[in-house]
Amino acid sequence: MIGSFLFTSHPRPEDVAVWLQAAGNGGASARIVLPEAIEQSLVERNYPPPAPALTIESALSYAIFLAIRCNAPLVISGDRRAWNPDWGYLTDLGQFPTTGLVANGDRPRR
Repeated sequence: MIGSFLFTSHPRPEDVAVWLQAAGNGGASARIVLPEAIEQSLVERNYPPPAPALTIESALSYAIFLAIRCNAPLVISGDRRAWNPDWGYLTDLGQFPTTGLVANGDRPRR
């Protein structure tokens, strides 16, 4: 298992979102939904834009990279049935207060 991920049906405007899509044949795919500021940052940093359809593994990998590099929150969204529980737990974002999820103690001191 990789870890725990936040799941929401309605990504916030600042979220890097991996949108899951289950296919009728039992397969699945995903797409990455980015805030406009991050889309512009991709161009400035010369990062390739995400493809319109990816495997879930590829979308998750690239979304984690982008969220880390752009200091943005990461969420999983879309069709929950497409998620493989071996990858980790999906925790509903609604269980957390809307004031923020980053613990100040985890940030580097300046």
